[in-house]
Amino acid sequence: MKCRSDNDHFVEPILKYFLSIFNVFIFILAIGSIVGGSWLLYQKTDVDQTKTNLQNVFDMTADLGAYLITIGILGIIFSVIGLAATIRENIFFLRIYLFVLILILVLNLVIGVVFLIYSGKITSAVINKMQTSFVLNYYDDNELKSLFDLLQGQYSCCGIQGYKDWDSNPYHSCSSSTSSLACQVPVSCCKEYITNKDRINIFCSQDVLRDDSKLTRINTKGCRQEIINLAQFGVKVLSGSLVGVSIILGATIIMVQYLLILIRKEKALFNAKNQYSVLDEDDETVDYLIFIVSI
Repeated sequence: MKCRSDNDHFVEPILKYFLSIFNVFIFILAIGSIVGGSWLLYQKTDVDQTKTNLQNVFDMTADLGAYLITIGILGIIFSVIGLAATIRENIFFLRIYLFVLILILVLNLVIGVVFLIYSGKITSAVINKMQTSFVLNYYDDNELKSLFDLLQGQYSCCGIQGYKDWDSNPYHSCSSSTSSLACQVPVSCCKEYITNKDRINIFCSQDVLRDDSKLTRINTKGCRQEIINLAQFGVKVLSGSLVGVSIILGATIIMVQYLLILIRKEKALFNAKNQYSVLDEDDETVDYLIFIVSI
């Protein structure tokens, strides 16, 4: 298999190979996005049947699922157009493909900059939401409860600011006269939770919100710092991902623009040999300018 075309052609086959592989990869990611979005919508359907008090949270989950499905559909259309345009060497659709790539690159950079600037505020908003709503509605949803239990057990912490946050939960509040969990904290706050999770006494934190002498049974520090650390790690991962995506998009833009130049040269050669009208030189100049700017 030759990696270069012969003297009668300018288009590099290996360039088309790389672009084709890129579009196939985008197609696979788009399918994955649709599957992931469909799963989120399926999860939302299950939650709707139980009607929890955290409906706004799962509405957001459903929105995310819809976004993923939409992105997946657009990704399939985008990759199919890119693949067909590359294989068929269609200048019109390659230019559309190039425009979309540039648009995605710009949006990627804007999202990255905005997220980095406001990452601190986003983290604070998440922490405040967890303290004011999630702690309050801890028992209203099993998924949320499991998430909190994992966080508190894994990092040996309790609540957001501290263990006293659980006094705002109607089941754990000392002012409750009907709850058997009054003046307690969730079992995941107990020190034995990780080592003896299956056999731990669910009343291991009895009266800890009322009697400080019993605090030795539980983890008293809040999970705020752990949440911040996780958020900072997420920012680093997202930043690295955005940089990687930007590099890939930039390289793809250069390859597409170079392919356009080669296609125009090849068509110009064909027209000259067959005494057809030559392609517009102004368009070719624009292609070269875009290629130089891309580099």
